[in-house]
Amino acid sequence: MKNEDLTKGFHHIDLRWMNAIQLLHFLTPFIELAGFKWILIDEDGEKTLKIYQEEKQRTITQNSALHKLFELWAKALNDAGYPVQVVIQKTPDIQFTKHNVKELLWRPIQKASLGKESTTKLTTTEIDTVYDEVNKFLAENFGIHEQFPSVEEILAKLREQDESL
Repeated sequence: MKNEDLTKGFHHIDLRWMNAIQLLHFLTPFIELAGFKWILIDEDGEKTLKIYQEEKQRTITQNSALHKLFELWAKALNDAGYPVQVVIQKTPDIQFTKHNVKELLWRPIQKASLGKESTTKLTTTEIDTVYDEVNKFLAENFGIHEQFPSVEEILAKLREQDESL
């Protein structure tokens, strides 16, 4: 196949006249379209171009799965007979709820490991980081492990429940 065949239908631009800055500004829409950003750093006359991918905020699906996970942990801890004070601190017997799992287990680990107050500020990979820490804590100390919920898993559990009725 000839070189001309490979480039048929493409718009050709002679980039030889552009300097590096002009080229970056020209390429910025394409870089951003691919989900990347760039920054030019000038340290003591040494210019460095950094192209990076900005992490996205957690998705609505992740948020739903996260709150489902809180509910699953709460149920598992309750079913195993662990009151909140055994897991967190000495207090009167309190049953786990998805709300207090979030506030007493998830949020302190989130703050300690990421310095972020709100789950709405978490990126998609930060959700995984906090999940891994909480899940590890529960598994090592109480033998409780829950998979991070997926749409497929939730549908499968619903089908199981329907079949058992």
